[in-house]
Amino acid sequence: MDNLKIRASYGTTGNDLDLDRTTAANTAKKILPFSYLYTYTSGSNYIFGDNLNLGIKPGTIPNYNLTWATSKTYNAGLDFGVLANRLSGSLDVFVRKETNILGSRIVTLPDTYGQELAPENYAARSWRGFEFNAMWRSRAFREKLDYTIYGNLRYARDRWDTLDESEAYLPGGNRHWQTAIGHPVDRIIGLKAIGLIRTQEQLDELLDKGFKQFGRDPYLGAILFEDIRGDGYTEGADNKIDSNDYQVLSNNASPRINYGFGFNLLWKNISLDAHFQGVGMYDRIISNAEGAGIRQHGGSVRPYYPVWTGDVWTPDHPDAKYPRVVGQNWEESGSGPSSFWIRNGAYLRLKNLNIGYALPGKIASMFKLASTQVFFNETNLFVLSLMKEFHDPEQDCYDSYPLMKSFTFGLDIKF
Repeated sequence: MDNLKIRASYGTTGNDLDLDRTTAANTAKKILPFSYLYTYTSGSNYIFGDNLNLGIKPGTIPNYNLTWATSKTYNAGLDFGVLANRLSGSLDVFVRKETNILGSRIVTLPDTYGQELAPENYAARSWRGFEFNAMWRSRAFREKLDYTIYGNLRYARDRWDTLDESEAYLPGGNRHWQTAIGHPVDRIIGLKAIGLIRTQEQLDELLDKGFKQFGRDPYLGAILFEDIRGDGYTEGADNKIDSNDYQVLSNNASPRINYGFGFNLLWKNISLDAHFQGVGMYDRIISNAEGAGIRQHGGSVRPYYPVWTGDVWTPDHPDAKYPRVVGQNWEESGSGPSSFWIRNGAYLRLKNLNIGYALPGKIASMFKLASTQVFFNETNLFVLSLMKEFHDPEQDCYDSYPLMKSFTFGLDIKF
């Protein structure tokens, strides 16, 4: 053991945080200018005599105790070096807590009140995880090859600790399964697909019992969803599929694991650097610009999606991968959030590759140069992912711009 350092730290700071997304019953509330004071804003205009007068009205109710959110971080770790420091690295575990996040409280106000209550600093969210880094640095082939190999791995998971929710989301409520408290912000909620209705026997069985999907009769080639609730989110199947049958499909709508590794090689005047980057524990739902799912026609966004000319259900191809083409944007035809479109979003990408050749010092000195290097650099050369069927795993959705590749040739001259 050449080096060992044990560390522990604590830090706190203010942060301009708010409930920056719609959760169970909360919408974004930011710290607005002068929101701690009573103000007036422009109201309706009115005519008095021959004049058009500008009206005013009271502004948003102020919060005299408005303050920053508080961010606290607890960290413990160690640094190490062994084998004459050829192998070195670090391990950290951390807990980060955000408290006093600004948001609206869930209260019932009389209609005669006429305004919304001011947002308050009350919500809390936390993260827990670890990070590991390691590097091996040495020489080989009679000390002619200098090389470095490195890698890093990070795991983090977030959750809501304090958040106002309506009674429906609390224990005993009919939507308790959708509570945000104790769960990550990024989740996938939708219908659970059982499969496609592939045979006439399956269809006849559904029709005989009066089964409906969003008020429509099932049909051959449609997606069949799991029936788990009745009206008002009451537990138990009711022989129809609608929004009451939504459920949490994944808690990993954001990557929980981020990692990277690479190497640097230097042999005589040739250098080679490569960096790979990837994520894991990540579920993606295939979406287009209009939302989750792939619509059979894109409306104002995209008139046509190529997937519907591929492996789709037909009477001659009942074992197809995708639903029957019916020209409708129904849930059972492919629209809307469902497990049918969830894919493993994990990927491994060659993020950066750099190859260089430095002119020998004697040649460079002939031209009175300190050094000269010719190099080729490439970013995003390739990616390994199960999502490639639709789009790049880092692409926002089917209709968004893809991740760009770049190829650069250059000459680095130092005098």
